[in-house]
Amino acid sequence: MSLTSQIKDKNSPVHRFFTKFENKEGVKECLALLQSTQPIQPPVFTPAAAFVYAVIGTAADYLIRYTANGNSLSFKNTIAHQALDYSFLFQNIFDDEDAESQDVTYLDSLYKIGKHYLDGRDATDHKAIYSATALAVMDGVYRSSRLPKLFHEPISKSKMEQIQKFCLVDEYYEILEKSTWFLFDEYYESLGGDMYAQDISGLIRTFITANKSSESEFFDARFAVFNQELKNSRLVRGADFDCIIECDNRLVLTDIKTTINPLTIDHLRQIIGYALLYDPKKDNFKFTDIGIYHSRSGSFRFLQIDNVIEKCLPNFKSVSQAREAFISEVKLR
Repeated sequence: MSLTSQIKDKNSPVHRFFTKFENKEGVKECLALLQSTQPIQPPVFTPAAAFVYAVIGTAADYLIRYTANGNSLSFKNTIAHQALDYSFLFQNIFDDEDAESQDVTYLDSLYKIGKHYLDGRDATDHKAIYSATALAVMDGVYRSSRLPKLFHEPISKSKMEQIQKFCLVDEYYEILEKSTWFLFDEYYESLGGDMYAQDISGLIRTFITANKSSESEFFDARFAVFNQELKNSRLVRGADFDCIIECDNRLVLTDIKTTINPLTIDHLRQIIGYALLYDPKKDNFKFTDIGIYHSRSGSFRFLQIDNVIEKCLPNFKSVSQAREAFISEVKLR
């Protein structure tokens, strides 16, 4: 159960820690300060299902990091790549080896799709968004050990005939690889296709504009550290933060949020949770603040971690003391 899952689970040690030590007024104050100060731009279309919002958020995260890194992505340092390394997650899910092998091949092919169009072109390009969406699917596999339902459904005879037309040789692996592209095309269209891409493209344009505008909270902000898994993540079975952003001489442990609604207490607990799992001796970065980049507005809000702990967890005299108590709590499960 990951950090975010434990925050939602009332019986988890993470949830227990926060409900035990939180000061309601302090939480309310910090949460208010982290809310977007600019109007949130709603999606340009109405997604067909709730899960589409999550895919938009993950794909946008990839593209924001890609853009911040000069239209480049270190694929080996992504959660998508970790999904390849953890392909054994499919073990015990299927009763036969063929099904397991099929899904591992799907993952390998999705990774190729993910790299295909993230080739230096602008992130606003719809093909770049197509590739980022493949990586977002792999993120979902890493966290849930399951591909979208569409990949598990039997392929109809007519679809298979279409797929085989693109195969140079009638080999099992090639058919599966071509099937991945075909099924991913279908999945991409189910997300909203061109309208889905337009929405994400708009998020990237907002990011670029916010970074270049001297009137923006995000002006001249620089990504100092990209997505990483915390060394203590094993204690909660998964905790990877989005980035460290350098802004106004502060180093901000940042979560990128694409939500159309105001931040909730769970969002605050998530970013505080990352800060408390941080190990200054093992993690190879530093930070002074925690914050939220609102990708639907370009607003960037952050607070000194010392002040957050003082207000939200006043029983502790320091961040290190709060961190020690948090680690002890999650270790007890």
